[in-house]
Amino acid sequence: MVAAEKLVLYAIAIITGVIIIGIFFVPESGALEKVKAASLKAKEFLPKIGAEELKAGAVEIPAEHWQQIRKLKEAIETMKAGDGGCFLNYGGFPPLGEKGTSIVLEHDASKDATIISVYGGAGGTQLSTELSLSIIGIVPCVIAGSEDLVKGFEQTYLNPASSQERSTAAYFNPVTRVKIAFDTGGWDENRIDYGAGLQDFEGQAWLFTPDNRHICFFPTVDGASSAQGLNDDDLLTTIPQLLQENKIKLCQT
Repeated sequence: MVAAEKLVLYAIAIITGVIIIGIFFVPESGALEKVKAASLKAKEFLPKIGAEELKAGAVEIPAEHWQQIRKLKEAIETMKAGDGGCFLNYGGFPPLGEKGTSIVLEHDASKDATIISVYGGAGGTQLSTELSLSIIGIVPCVIAGSEDLVKGFEQTYLNPASSQERSTAAYFNPVTRVKIAFDTGGWDENRIDYGAGLQDFEGQAWLFTPDNRHICFFPTVDGASSAQGLNDDDLLTTIPQLLQENKIKLCQT
């Protein structure tokens, strides 16, 4: 931020100098308007300081973070091209706290696309234009939001008595925005916010799609499954076991 503030001061000084020179040394008609236009044009290139995003220069994102961001994108593309009703483990993220990296997935209904934005740098507020991207035809979702929904997912995929007895209840929750970030508020771990504040995210490595369009994340809870998500221990042991037994599907292209 110090470097950015210096840049702002230097730019202001240059613009001020241009205006002064224009006033005193450019007497021809229309010169002042030209100077004014030039100063306004120069102002467009100033970085925005404060609550707004700082976009001047490349944003530093640790290599292990952007590697997993790319793996997340690849996983989503694989799930989009598959046959639905399947799971995929993309590895999750290492702790995002060191550089304040955060990942935001936001659905734009007007474009039928999900925009993945990556933030980092000072205060974790700088947008990385290099890593941000858009995926057409994808909607983020979570296996959370109501107790009936979470139980429906368990009955459909994790605890079915047989394939004929799988639940027909709703079992996933489409959302407009998902944020993955490091929670320093006494947790010191990656957590997920889908509109209810940051919460447990032990299932961060796993993704699920019911239909190749909705890409679901797994908020988790300690103890019995609830409206907030699946029991973390059950999730992390049951999915690999069921995949090994061919009772649920791995997403493949």
